[in-house]
Order: sequence, then structure tokens, then C-alpha cells
Amino acid sequence: MREGSRMRMIGRDRVNSLVIPLVRSYIRYFPIVAGKRTLWNRLVHPYLAWESYKFQASTIFGSEMVGDTRDILQQFIYYFGVWEPNLTHFIKRRYCQFNYRKAK
Repeated sequence: MREGSRMRMIGRDRVNSLVIPLVRSYIRYFPIVAGKRTLWNRLVHPYLAWESYKFQASTIFGSEMVGDTRDILQQFIYYFGVWEPNLTHFIKRRYCQFNYRKAK
């Protein structure tokens, strides 16, 4: 490998190690929804999501997980706190309805 391309890779890795956590914090925790889908579709998904980034993160249920963003399941848990947000919301809603009816 040429010295110049090796230096570019090292520089890209350093930039990614700074940018990925910042973008993830915005997507997952920032209270305003505006712009998140555009950021995901135009920056994260095409350029950052598939970069190898090792992490330790918590799910929305409080469990800790260690992973790598190259795996799509781990990637979604890192960025969103759940594997499939829509399905998780549906199951959680149905479970709460079932428990409410059962308690009556």
C-alpha cells in the first residue's frame, strides 16, 4: 500500500471516530425530529453506516450491547436503540393493550 493512501485511511478513520458518535447522538437523542430522516438518507446510510465502528451502546430497554456498525442489526441498535423501530412500537403497544384488558 502506498504511503499516501495509508495516510488517507488513517485520516478517514479518525474523522469517522469523531463524526459517527456525533451524528448518532443527534439522530437518537436530539428532541427535534426535523432533518433526521434527511441526515440518515443523505449522509449516514450512504457514507457512515457501513463503516466499521465498534461500539458499546444501550437499547431503549436499558440493555447494554457491544457491536460493530457493519452488521445491519447492530447498526440499527447503535443509531436507534432498537432493531426494528416500527415493529418494536407495534409489539409494545399491543402488549400494553393486552395487559390493560387483562387487569380489568
